[in-house]
Parts: sequence; structure tokens; C-alpha cells
Amino acid sequence: MAAYADDIRLLQTRGGYQSFDLIRLKPDDPERAESRKKFLSEHIHSDDGVRYCIEGQGQFYIRTGDYVHALEVTVGDLISVPAGALHWFNGGEKPSFTAIRLFTTPDGWAATFTGAGLPGNIPLYEGER
Repeated sequence: MAAYADDIRLLQTRGGYQSFDLIRLKPDDPERAESRKKFLSEHIHSDDGVRYCIEGQGQFYIRTGDYVHALEVTVGDLISVPAGALHWFNGGEKPSFTAIRLFTTPDGWAATFTGAGLPGNIPLYEGER
């Protein structure tokens, strides 16, 4: 985190973010299946979902009406999913993804799950090819 301290401070100042953390999903993580299940569940956040990818890759899916937009993120990508946007994340069955997450609240990551099933015609992301 020390290597990204200046970037984090800049983003906090510009966006009013009060807290941040690091999320890491690795192929050998014993909880990877549970993490994948959680992140594959459609949800919303009350603040913007700001993620700065520092290792690996993954795919965010954002639902707008009848459309689902898939956005692959890789090292160096910064993404902000707007507050209230229906979305989910997939790092694949063998995830390799590390990101810094920023939050407007001091409490950090909090999601409201919609309980909606994912569209059956959306292919799952399988990671690095």
C-alpha cells in the first residue's frame, strides 16, 4: 500500500473518499469459491464503487435496463461504478486480482444484494487466456 500512498491521497482528495482497503483474490485462496459466489451476486452500493487494479485482471458487469455491459479491468485500470448501479464482479474460477478500493464512508465495503439471478446468456469471465 505504501507504493500507492500518493495515488490514494490524490483520489481521496478529489473524490472525498474517507476510507480504503485492499482486496486480493488468488487462485490458491481457500475461500475463492465463496468470494466468487458473493461477488457474482448482483448488488448495489450507496457510494461509488472505485477500484484501482494493481495486479491481475477481472471483469465488472453493469446492468442498465435490459443491457449488461462487461468491462474487463487489468493492471493500471481505475474504474468507478456509480452509486446505485446494478453490478457484479467476476475474477474467474482461478482468480488473480488485486485492487485498492475507495469508499465515501469510514465503514468501507457494504453491498445491498438484489437477489436477482444473473442473465443466463452472459458468459462468465474465466480470467487470463
